[in-house]
Amino acid sequence: MRKSLSILMVFVMAATLLLTACGGTPTAVPATAVPATEVSKPSAPEAIDIGASVPLTGKYGALGAMVKPGYEYAVADINAAGGVYVKEYDAKIPLRLTIYDDESDPTKAVSKMETLFSEQGVVAYLGGAGSDMHAATAAIAEKNKTPYLGIAFALWQIHQQGYQYLFSPFPKSPAQANDVYEILNATIPEGERPTKVAIFQEKTDWGIELGGLWKENAAKYGYEVVAYEEYAPKSPDFSDIILKAQAAGAEALFAVPSPPDGLAIQKQMAELGWTPKFSLIIRAPENVSWAETLGTTGDYVTIFPGWHNAENFPGVGELNAKYQAEFGRPADLLTGPAYACVQILADAITRAGSLDRDAIRDAIAATYMTTVTGPVTFNADGTGKVLNPLVQWQNGKLELVWPLDQASAELAYPAPAFDQRTEVPQAEEGGIVAVCLPALDNPLMLALRDAFVNTFGDKYDVQTASADGNPNAQATQVENYTAMKAKMLFVMAVEASSLLPKLEAARAAGVKVMVVGGEPGASGRDAVMKLDQFLSGEYAALMAKKWVDATYPDAAEGSIETAVFTSSLNPEAIDRSNGLLMISEPYLKNSLGEYIDATGTAISDAKGSFLSGKSEADRVPNPAYSPAVKIVQTPAAEMFQAGQTAMQNVLTTNPNVKLVIAYASDGGNGASKAIMDEYAKGATSVITDLSKVAVFGVGMFGPEGDAIKESGEGKGVFRGAVAFGGPDLPGSTVAIAAKILNGEEFPEVTWDPMGLATLVNGELVIQPMANSGVLTDAP
Repeated sequence: MRKSLSILMVFVMAATLLLTACGGTPTAVPATAVPATEVSKPSAPEAIDIGASVPLTGKYGALGAMVKPGYEYAVADINAAGGVYVKEYDAKIPLRLTIYDDESDPTKAVSKMETLFSEQGVVAYLGGAGSDMHAATAAIAEKNKTPYLGIAFALWQIHQQGYQYLFSPFPKSPAQANDVYEILNATIPEGERPTKVAIFQEKTDWGIELGGLWKENAAKYGYEVVAYEEYAPKSPDFSDIILKAQAAGAEALFAVPSPPDGLAIQKQMAELGWTPKFSLIIRAPENVSWAETLGTTGDYVTIFPGWHNAENFPGVGELNAKYQAEFGRPADLLTGPAYACVQILADAITRAGSLDRDAIRDAIAATYMTTVTGPVTFNADGTGKVLNPLVQWQNGKLELVWPLDQASAELAYPAPAFDQRTEVPQAEEGGIVAVCLPALDNPLMLALRDAFVNTFGDKYDVQTASADGNPNAQATQVENYTAMKAKMLFVMAVEASSLLPKLEAARAAGVKVMVVGGEPGASGRDAVMKLDQFLSGEYAALMAKKWVDATYPDAAEGSIETAVFTSSLNPEAIDRSNGLLMISEPYLKNSLGEYIDATGTAISDAKGSFLSGKSEADRVPNPAYSPAVKIVQTPAAEMFQAGQTAMQNVLTTNPNVKLVIAYASDGGNGASKAIMDEYAKGATSVITDLSKVAVFGVGMFGPEGDAIKESGEGKGVFRGAVAFGGPDLPGSTVAIAAKILNGEEFPEVTWDPMGLATLVNGELVIQPMANSGVLTDAP
């Protein structure tokens, strides 16, 4: 009976559809039928979290510095177009990228990966750089069942471990071991080929893998391995293996050294007078510092880097333009593959239609698309079917020499002897003035760059180098300009103490050195522009204290919980952090003397005034005093995202926090955003009155000015900043630089001015404060 009813229902529905199609009036819906209801889509998340552990410092820092911009540019471009469409939510959702520096340490990389999973809840990982680093991090992705897209590694054995979540759109060892012979045979006539090969095998997993494959494949292509020499990473001397290769009559060299080892090998080959006709040195020559450091000694070396900016795939031109605008050159070799990883991930999320990690994983496996690196699909083991271009250093420039249909130059062969190469002049007639900056991401640093170019550009070759926050990259830049015999180095140090030996070497080579940061009197600089870091932190504490007194005039001691974002990165960071912690000193809630007012009038109490009577030993918080402020000390959160995350954690564990004092203003802005997000929750929020919450910070004045204005409009709670640098720091800087270059007397130490930036009657005002490092006198 039930079957008969089902057939009848189908017949009625079919008749209804037929009548509708013919223009008739459909039969009425039976009373027992339930009208279809539209299923509402779930609310879309604020962002799609993805994350990466990248070596921005340490031995792979130069590689990580090329990877990071590729990730960031791709995320920015996708978000500018509205984000990634996810069918599950019927919405475009922006990507939110978190990048941690693992310092080229696999153990730290593993920890960062776990943090990205547990705290950021990433739906996918982006890899770092270096085969041994990927070997460590890919295992964590597999454990957490989270898709992982990685480039800047060719180690094939990682893909032979049965991993299901690892994908790498990057050439692997088998391709590199075959392609070099195939390219040589296709481009060099028989009889002229470098058939006697030397292999320098690094004692690492990748070195053993690729060295063995080169040796194994040689004979079938008509080549003979006449020297197979092993070496340990970071070896101080490579002369023994070089001399053995030379004695064996080797005409070609294949090797995969890290950047420091590769530079040393190439220098020692030149010193010993062995010039292979053809060199394939993968990894070490991929950064621009290769040519800057070696000059013509670095020419004629070839690389399999996975990409080159001369490739003509869609989007390459736009990527080069962005990179050129920021770094003054087309995109670096690893930037394109990094950009492609994000393209692949965004495409996979859209095809998955979900943020489920397994669905995204399956969509990546089914990838069939063209990226800035060309067509990409994946094999079952996660290796990519991708182009494997060959690139060569020619006249200090990287040229694409294979494939021939995309080449920017022909393969230069054979390489002339090192002692027969003519050095290309590195500078114009007046010499180089080098401006080494930590980054080019805020108005002050851009103004410094422009001031040097506008002041000295007519007479000198003014060159700007951005370290992108990487102290190792900056150290290499200083070395390069020293080798180029620059007239002067202006250095805003990423980390002053570690840079000192490089600066000392520059001075010893006759380069005038002018530094922002570090201690006066050190031997590595002629002139110092110095900020009193302790004082900058102390002023931030002062601003916070004045706000507490005005907002909570009757507060009981210990009742105003305060989060202090500190840093222990270096001695200067510790100084500033100790200044921030002076919020716990008696002067912030004392009845024995006056407070410091906006004019800088110092208080006096039993210990002396705020600024006077403070010896170095006194420059620490007083743990015995319990003021109205209760400290909740928080680890460093310098960048916006880090500050936002740190504040979210603080509000979870300490929901009564009313005041934040941030080591860096970017982190303070992030904290302000987290507070506003919490306030937006409404009735369920732990923050019910924005006027009773405040954030203060310290930094080179820029975005914090806008943040303070927005707080005055009720759009934030970042209420004040210690602005160091002053409005005309660029002008005063180039004035000192001019004296140095002209041989005039110049001050050894110049103290950077500081000011307290706040809103006064709705207008942003910077009240000048002490600009002297002498703390024995009131300002």
